Amino acid sequence: MSTAVPVPFGTPVPQAEPHRVRLGDGVRLHTEVHLPPSRTRRPRLPAVLIRTPYDKTHPDTLLPDIAARLTEAQLAVVTQDVRGKIRSEGRPVPFTAEVADAWDTLDWVTAQRWSNGTVGCWGNSSYGFTAWAAAASGHPVLRARVSRLTTTDIGRELVHRGGVFRLGPMGEWLTSTWAGRADVLPAPDWSRRPLAELLDALPDTGSPLPPAGWATARPGDARWRQPAFGGRVPGHGRIPTLHCTGWYDLFQRGRLRDWQRARSWASAPQYLLAGATDHQDDVFTPSGRSPDHLTDPVARKAMLEAPAPHPARRHGTSSATGPPAPRPAGLQLLPPLPPAQRGAPRTPGGRAAPRQHPAPTDRRARRRPPGAHRAPQASVLLKGRTTLWTPSAVSASWAPD
Repeated sequence: MSTAVPVPFGTPVPQAEPHRVRLGDGVRLHTEVHLPPSRTRRPRLPAVLIRTPYDKTHPDTLLPDIAARLTEAQLAVVTQDVRGKIRSEGRPVPFTAEVADAWDTLDWVTAQRWSNGTVGCWGNSSYGFTAWAAAASGHPVLRARVSRLTTTDIGRELVHRGGVFRLGPMGEWLTSTWAGRADVLPAPDWSRRPLAELLDALPDTGSPLPPAGWATARPGDARWRQPAFGGRVPGHGRIPTLHCTGWYDLFQRGRLRDWQRARSWASAPQYLLAGATDHQDDVFTPSGRSPDHLTDPVARKAMLEAPAPHPARRHGTSSATGPPAPRPAGLQLLPPLPPAQRGAPRTPGGRAAPRQHPAPTDRRARRRPPGAHRAPQASVLLKGRTTLWTPSAVSASWAPD
């Protein structure tokens, strides 16, 4: 029998400005803004939005380190605890409110005095999913995205594999992350019998599919789609995106399918970066696994500052001919919207109305038009590598043709 112990919240870094962002339903989300120490050259800045269910201030998320590196590149960084988690109000429910909450947060970000009206999203795993949710909202200020180690297909690829419920990873994630406001350790209680009842003790927070039903709902159940994007297309191909995965990541197959769908619909550049890593960003080499960057300071520094990996071979290039010469590429912010176009459509009650992006019915209509992959000319937001969104050398592996 194991006893769950809450994980203490992290300590906010002194340079982060705390805020509480009020959403349309009155719930307030705890948010921190990291600004460059000197903004004399660019008084208004593009922002990087990171919305996470994990503690944004905890060292294990690396977000304080990531924010410091991005602000060095003259980017504003906005980190936020999602609804019901850590310091935010509301009930903790995975997936359900991320589209609407992202829309309201994007409204708030671009209303700040330091904002130039453009935003990009970045995230790993669950907060890689919130980056997709922000794109699914259709908010016009979102101009670029890096999504790592996640998938948009909740039912078939995230919760199940080959039609079988992922009891191990999903049981651990639900019991450690979504049982309450704070994360808990250790979790779950694997001594419980029968294991089928492991999720029964979790509270029903009003989700269309409560945790107790996760193990029995089929992969194609419509309730998986309802809490995710409400039937909306999750921004496939509309926004310049760097898709990142690891060959040993448990969501690798779903991530590759997301990238393929994005390419087939693309009206903006879509890049894929895959490395010899797992879901924890541990690197696998012929000599074994890399040291744990969460406990080894040297490994942590090496992961944060590693150069961009060598571009991968293009699809169809044989190992005998070797990889092609690298081609420069980047994900960029489009020019800021004119002030008259920054406003978003609203419902009669005043709440922001997420835009709808229906899927094309004709498969041929989803093919990208000539010149669709030409990168927009604007200030560079992203020149990334596997782990971070940094101004280092561009990671352009598997760039679209």
